[in-house]
Order: sequence, then structure tokens, then C-alpha cells
Amino acid sequence: AQTIISRTTASVGQWITVQMSVTNNGEAQCNNTTPAITLIGSGVKAVSTPGISNIPGGGSTVFQWTYSAEATVTVNFSCYASGTDANSGLAVNAAAAPSQALNIQTPANLISGVTAPDSVSINQVFTVKLQVTNIGGATAVGVAPNFNDPVINGTGTAVMLTGPVPVNGSLTSFQNIEFIWTYSATATGNVTFSNYASATDSNSGL
Repeated sequence: AQTIISRTTASVGQWITVQMSVTNNGEAQCNNTTPAITLIGSGVKAVSTPGISNIPGGGSTVFQWTYSAEATVTVNFSCYASGTDANSGLAVNAAAAPSQALNIQTPANLISGVTAPDSVSINQVFTVKLQVTNIGGATAVGVAPNFNDPVINGTGTAVMLTGPVPVNGSLTSFQNIEFIWTYSATATGNVTFSNYASATDSNSGL
């Protein structure tokens, strides 16, 4: 028997498949081949389990389980199977086959904040910064500002000159990035800038 997991890293809430391939190397059929699985660790919940199968001589079959990642832990799966020889009725067993370890992480989670100078003069060039941190466990890929030009509110006005720099990036757990724009102040008054970032979880693709 051979045990294969669909991925070695997953985010909480993601589904993982575990497959066991069983080959009958004999000539007689193996009847009522029953799959079984042992979890080394916790943090996953079974969503679906495979049924019984008859495996002809020289044939093979794949049994599949589906699990939901529930907690940030490391889990190993060990699969095995048992059946009976169609001719003799004797028990036939496939030795336990351990999988690679599954590392479950919290999903990528971004927090952000915008900063700008407290005061500037007319025609002065100044910078606006969007600071983004990934407080999740999974890597956030394609991190980018939601608005290429931060939203401006208030009685004053400013014109964007450059930005954002960089255009996007990736953040591992608790890594941060800063997106920078330059503006020119064009009219007096109070101005506020707002923006936030979005990204994709490297494990789930969400």
C-alpha cells in the first residue's frame, strides 16, 4: 500500500484528500478489501471515507478520504487494508503505509494602515504610505493595494504624482510591506487618505 496526501501544507478550513493505493500482487482476487486509516495527531475532521472493494489478481485500487483542516497542528496519516483470498478464504493484509506530514496553518490575514504628513504647504510634494502586515500563518501572495490611487476625502486637494511602489508583493507570516505614493498639495484644507490591501492565501488560493 502507498499513502499520498494532496498537499503537505494547508490553511484552517481547507479540505485535504488522502489516497491509499493498494495493489494485489497475487493471482487470486482479494475480496472485501477494507481500507483503514490512523491519524497521528489531531486537528482534522473526516468529511468522506471510502468503501469496500474487491481487487482482482494483478489489479489495484485507490481508496480516498477527505478531511477538513480544523486547527493549527501537524498531522500524519497511516493507511492500511485487509481482505480475504477469494480461493482460500484466508485473511490478507496490506502493511501500514505512512504519509508525509501535513502542516496546518492559520489562513493569510492582512491588516493595514495609511499614513501621511500632518501638514504640508501648497505645491509641496509629500508621500502617502500604506503599511500592510500578514498576521496569518500562510503566506499571502499577490499582496496589492485595493486602490491604485488612495481615496481622498476632505476640503483640500492633492494630485498623485507616482505610485504605488512597489506594485505588489508576497508576505510570509508576520512579514510586512509598505506601498508608497507621492502627491503634490494643490489646495488648502484638510485631507484624509484611505486604502487597504488584498491578497491570496498560498495554500487555499482564496
